[in-house]
Amino acid sequence: MELDVPPEGRAAGWSYTAAWCRAYLFARSGEAQPRLLDIYPQRLYGGAPATVKVEVGLGLKAGPLEAEAGRIGTDLHLGQVTPVMLGFFGDQERMPYWELRPKDKPVLGIYHFWMIVEQPPGCGAVRLSVLGEGNLQTRLFNIPVGPAKRAWDNRQSIALARLAAP
Repeated sequence: MELDVPPEGRAAGWSYTAAWCRAYLFARSGEAQPRLLDIYPQRLYGGAPATVKVEVGLGLKAGPLEAEAGRIGTDLHLGQVTPVMLGFFGDQERMPYWELRPKDKPVLGIYHFWMIVEQPPGCGAVRLSVLGEGNLQTRLFNIPVGPAKRAWDNRQSIALARLAAP
């Protein structure tokens, strides 16, 4: 998500007092629905940017024996030094959102958000819709900034990669 203020607004001291990135995960009606396993970041209060190692794998454990079919992982470099960022799983663990608030510096620039999604048996292609919104404070009043179409059914969505059945 990218948050910016026009140059004339910056010169006048405009800034975001809050911003949100909201998402909605869904499959076709009547199918099993996807759900979040984790979101990043969940909490970022300032200080130094964080590096988080994320690994996902399939394994089997029976008593003292343990086998692993595969594992993938990556390092995620999360956050910026000043804005407060909180992540939430949302309704039915399918509507994550992140809230940003300024701390020492304004909420401006590009922000990245990640999620790990479970595609349960019986769930078809997982679709993702997103929206960004914020409260822009001017000298005289607060302006809500966001999309004209807020209903998820009216928003564009993209299909995420479908996992192949074994």
